[in-house]
This record gives sequence, C-alpha cells and structure tokens, in this order.
Amino acid sequence: MGSELVPVNTGSVALAGDAAGFHTLQAELEQLAQQAETLQEMAGQIARKMNDNADLAAATAEQTAAAEVARHHVAQVQEVASALDAAAAGAKALAAKADTMAATARAVKAAHNAEYRGIYEADKASPVPMAKPGFYRQR
Repeated sequence: MGSELVPVNTGSVALAGDAAGFHTLQAELEQLAQQAETLQEMAGQIARKMNDNADLAAATAEQTAAAEVARHHVAQVQEVASALDAAAAGAKALAAKADTMAATARAVKAAHNAEYRGIYEADKASPVPMAKPGFYRQR
C-alpha cells in the first residue's frame, strides 16, 4: 500500500488553529523562500555597487598619490577603498546565505509536502475529525 497513517509520539510541539493549516505553512515557506531570493538579489546589487565604489576610491588614491598629495590623505582614501571592499565582501556573503536560506525553505516545504499532504487529503476526505497536527505521520 502507498501511505498509511500511523500515530506517533515525537514530543514535538504542534501549532494550533489556523496557523497549523497545511496550506498556511506551505504558503509561509514559499513566502520565506521568495523573500530570501529578494534579499539575495538586493545584497548582490549592493555588492556590485560597493565593488564599483571601491574601484573608484582605489583609482582616486592612485591619482592623489601621483599628484603628490600628503601621504596621510592618500592613506585615508586607501582606507575608504578597503572599507568598501570589505562592505562588498560582506554583501556577497549575505547574498550567499540568502541563497542558502531560499533553497532550505524550499527543501523544508517539499519535505513538509511529502510528509503531510497525504494526511491533509485524508483529513479533508474523511467525515470523521482527525487528531491534531503532529499526531500522525506517513510511512
């Protein structure tokens, strides 16, 4: 046979009411994934802008050094370039984490779907009320 509903005692905490709905959780996981993708895109844009600005600051430092501007001024412009490089690296790291978050949210959504869709469908098809979420699992 395909899926069987079996009682389990996992000791896990289950949500109650509307927050426990199968479709509600599926939608919230999808929303999390989409927001993580938006964050990834925005962080990538920031990283590119910071890289561009760091390049401009480095070029400015070279030009001020060539113009024989005081060394401490050149050093300050180089510090700005380094800070912008660090900001770009941080934004790239954030973009990578956001990508991982989006993929993880979609994986959790798929796992939740695989684990609970059968239970949800059986509950909706049955005239008899079923136990609260978390009481059954599919094998």
